[in-house]
Amino acid sequence: MEEKKPRLSLTGAIVLLSITILFSSCNISSAIRDTQPNYTGNDTYYYELDYELNRFNENFEELIKTLQENNE
Repeated sequence: MEEKKPRLSLTGAIVLLSITILFSSCNISSAIRDTQPNYTGNDTYYYELDYELNRFNENFEELIKTLQENNE
């Protein structure tokens, strides 16, 4: 006797996909919100984060310039 495996209907798949997209978009928006500078009060965390990001960008630009010079 063959047993039928339960299948997910099209409507169920769409609902499941919608919930997954909603959850992912909430996570992405939260991550973006956390990286945006929000300078309120005397909180130095955002200044430090901005400083670290700027240093990373400067170092990355220097690395690119060095690699370009070595390739010429």
